Amino acid sequence: MPEFEKLLWHSNAPWSATGYANQTSIFTQLLAQQYKVAVSAFYGLEGAPMRYNDIPVFPGLGGDFGNDQNRLWINMGGAQGGTLGVFVDRTATNVPTLLDDSRDIEFVDVDEDGDPDLFTSNSSQISNQTCRWWINMGGLQGGTAGFFTGWKDQCSFPTPP
Repeated sequence: MPEFEKLLWHSNAPWSATGYANQTSIFTQLLAQQYKVAVSAFYGLEGAPMRYNDIPVFPGLGGDFGNDQNRLWINMGGAQGGTLGVFVDRTATNVPTLLDDSRDIEFVDVDEDGDPDLFTSNSSQISNQTCRWWINMGGLQGGTAGFFTGWKDQCSFPTPP
């Protein structure tokens, strides 16, 4: 039995005329053979949720149409002492204000201080934007963990500060 049973696939709607949509269509159908799968479509579905090959497809927030603020949602369970699975938007207090056209976010401890830093991948097709590294101010920085500041604007793996 898999360690997890539910998957949320975030990509283009599976019927869109894009390569990402084709991958979404193929892989979500394969994954649905073993897992409960849903698609969060940031392109190709505006309005109400629907089903595609018996897989639920929901419109993603924001979209694929320009710059927007990246959001940071904190699970209030665990160390926060609240209810596990209840998320609170902490963007205004924990992340610098910056509008860009992000496509992906990854957590990685780039400065090797024990807390997860962020990497955002941005689009360069519509506007010339680079990827961004965001440093978690906890750990070696001596600030509060979970608060981020911009560090490097580059798509390659940088040398830690």
